[in-house]
Amino acid sequence: MERFSNLVPSFVRSLPDDPEIVEKVVISLWRPAVGEAIAEASRAQSFTKGRLVVGTKDKNWKAQLDSIVPELVAKMNRFLGKSIVRYIEIEAAPEMFAVLEKD
Repeated sequence: MERFSNLVPSFVRSLPDDPEIVEKVVISLWRPAVGEAIAEASRAQSFTKGRLVVGTKDKNWKAQLDSIVPELVAKMNRFLGKSIVRYIEIEAAPEMFAVLEKD
């Protein structure tokens, strides 16, 4: 069986030129692109005109991810098989995780 990550580039290339669809796809592929450790502490929030906004659990995670933004951009684009993400903005957004941790 072919790995999911091998299928993503052809899927992304076949997407219609619709910003809403591209946004949903990029956001949904954050977790598999960056891996579980980073994904557990961060969530992709929005994607517009090449800019991906990512929220983190706290300011410490924000600082960590800020220091590797170029690597995260490269990881996303490598996973997508296309240079779609031009910049990643990292924000501390603990409120995104509060509800998840209560369950």
